Amino acid sequence: MPELNKDVLHLIFQEFQDNRYTLISCLLVNKTWCDVIVPILWKNPLKFARRDQLLFNVIISHSSDKQKNKLKDQGFDFLTNSYQKPLFNYTSFCKDLNLYEFEDLFINNNNTKVTHFYMPQHINYDLITGAKHYFSEIEFLSCNTRMNDNIAASLIEICKSIKELDLYIYPDRNNYGIVKLIESQKNLVNVNFRVSIHTSNSDKKIFEKSLIKHASNIQYFRIIQQPATNILSFLVNLNVLKLSDFTCNAWDCLENLSLPSLQMLKAGRNVSNNALVSLIKNTNGSLIEIKIDYPPSSPSSPNDEYYNRRIIQAVYQNCPKLKYLKLLLRTCNILELNYLLTNCQHLNGLYIVRSEIDRFYYNWVTLFNVLVESSPIGLFKFKFESRSSYIDLESLKLFFDGWRGRHPMILHVDLGSRNVGLLELYKSQGIIKRYHPNSYCFEDFEWV
Repeated sequence: MPELNKDVLHLIFQEFQDNRYTLISCLLVNKTWCDVIVPILWKNPLKFARRDQLLFNVIISHSSDKQKNKLKDQGFDFLTNSYQKPLFNYTSFCKDLNLYEFEDLFINNNNTKVTHFYMPQHINYDLITGAKHYFSEIEFLSCNTRMNDNIAASLIEICKSIKELDLYIYPDRNNYGIVKLIESQKNLVNVNFRVSIHTSNSDKKIFEKSLIKHASNIQYFRIIQQPATNILSFLVNLNVLKLSDFTCNAWDCLENLSLPSLQMLKAGRNVSNNALVSLIKNTNGSLIEIKIDYPPSSPSSPNDEYYNRRIIQAVYQNCPKLKYLKLLLRTCNILELNYLLTNCQHLNGLYIVRSEIDRFYYNWVTLFNVLVESSPIGLFKFKFESRSSYIDLESLKLFFDGWRGRHPMILHVDLGSRNVGLLELYKSQGIIKRYHPNSYCFEDFEWV
């Protein structure tokens, strides 16, 4: 069998860049595979690191004796150990710089140009001004409104091509330097505003208005807390919108809001259900992904029968292109799922969250019957979150038996490790392709 060249392998492994386990399992196949995979893993090592100490040790191994002694003088006594010189220059692959963790270790590698920069609250001004070469190609910046004005001024001079901004907005910190930094960018497309619960509307307005210049370019917008302005109405080309809140605000800004290019909507637990219904109706059928997190019970939340039904109806009446859906589903509204499955024929992944109100009498049998009878041909990825109680095995057996002859399913379900035998049985019969039986790590569409 002919060997694949590095270019082909690179294209293949890029498809698995978010799958740590697959990449690591392929490292030892041969040297060529290893040469291709290591740069992918080290492009953003913090994304995969499970033990910061080990990652730190690898980075330390690239440092000069002078650097190591400097760190030792600062109290890092674990550096008395010696480290073998690595086979790869790992830091040269790294494009993600988090100074909260590693300060200037990367900066002393002349081959490095940082594209991702996580700025700590307290940073040496000379570190920025003395390292223009390393920061000139920053595309992602994470910072907060407590940034020194001198630092902001330096970044305005150095950084002209920031595409992604992650900004934590503290109360009573009207840093006009950051406002100017935002306004000076030419390619800003992704914005994440993390707003403190104590931040006033007047503070929020300052930073929201700084985005107006970039409004037609912004494709991704995430905000914690209801906006203080009508900034959302300016984001006419928005593809991704993520909303959350600390308290139950009305979110009137979503009503009558038209976002015709919106493809992905994620709403946190305190975002008004009425506002979400209005927004979904005004997306002109463009939505591909919807994630609505389960809220605490309240009269206006999706836990309520009426409001839960309205959300489901808004989805199946206005989202014909939908591929992925995360939704809390009351047991009394399970039959509404029939209409959703019939109208959303492109559905590929479905994540159902059981309501706490229905904890002791959720009708899993009816739900599974609806899925067997009405699921479109492309739907085979399922997550069932039963929240602190397991799904009974007999209901699951009926579901699996009814699924015979269809595309093998990918399944994440609250079942417990003691009942893995049932899943293994149906996996051996080709009904299940992959599964995860535990109730933790229920990430939205990170399918097992």
